[in-house]
Amino acid sequence: MKNVVWQHFEKIKVDGKYKAKCNYCKKLLGGETKNGTKHLHHHINICIQKKALTKGEGGQKTLFSKITSGKKKLACGAYNEENAKRELATMIYCMNIHCQ
Repeated sequence: MKNVVWQHFEKIKVDGKYKAKCNYCKKLLGGETKNGTKHLHHHINICIQKKALTKGEGGQKTLFSKITSGKKKLACGAYNEENAKRELATMIYCMNIHCQ
């Protein structure tokens, strides 16, 4: 069974050796069978081009306060630009009211 990492790479031959060409940033990595796939998995996790193309699939995680049953707790969620803008505007508005 072919490793799932190959969905993100194309196996090509360069100077008689197999290379794994990233489908996103086109970087060439070792593609010989003896190289394994750990380095390919690592590259997929850090590839900036892949992150840019898959923006919105999960996104940056952030902590926020959440009130549940009258108790304030920390929760984790995905960063949302529109929510961040709204929260910033609310904070600025509240600061202006309390500072006057």
